[in-house]
Amino acid sequence: MTNHIKFNSILIFFFTLISVISCSNNEEISTNNDFSITNFKLNQLDRAGRPHFNLSSTKATIDPITNDIEADDVAITIPSKNALFNKINASKALIDKVNNKLYLIDNVKLVGFKDKTSVLYANNIKWNINKQKIFINGNIRLKYMNTYITSSKAIYSEHTNEIVFTGITNYTLYKDNISKFPLINLKADYAKIDNNSKKIEFSSTNSQVESIVNINIK
Repeated sequence: MTNHIKFNSILIFFFTLISVISCSNNEEISTNNDFSITNFKLNQLDRAGRPHFNLSSTKATIDPITNDIEADDVAITIPSKNALFNKINASKALIDKVNNKLYLIDNVKLVGFKDKTSVLYANNIKWNINKQKIFINGNIRLKYMNTYITSSKAIYSEHTNEIVFTGITNYTLYKDNISKFPLINLKADYAKIDNNSKKIEFSSTNSQVESIVNINIK
């Protein structure tokens, strides 16, 4: 009787071990079941079915369960003629298909302004595709015509064609693109560029806008 009990215990342990190994292998297979595509291209439409943007990547990985897409060396073109910019580059991207959001990570660069010398650099971007809002974060440096703006956060609205900077925002205006000495230096908590009217507004909530105007430059 004792031997019979020991034999059953060994059998139970053996089948339990096989079951654990089987589950472990299944988990490993499911996590490596993504699809990898080279020279990936995506044409994103807006809610009305019009072209919103085109994304291309040297390599993309698609999760077959969530349909999320991770991409490397990303280039985006925006067909709108009135947009503040129409090209975005980044080292990496994540497309959240469920929430319809696009995340751009590392070495983010926005170009394609009507003024060809204008460019914006940032650490990362979160693009809410449904709401057509682009949240720009981290070490923002904007050259817009003859002006320079640095900030930590900004939001660009595709509807209004305005970009709003928050946090400590530094603004510098030069006479032209080759000038070394600024005409105006400003520091504020808030700055807004209206790309339609080409106006820039500044304000501060807790203190006055600090400004320096150089009147000796000829």
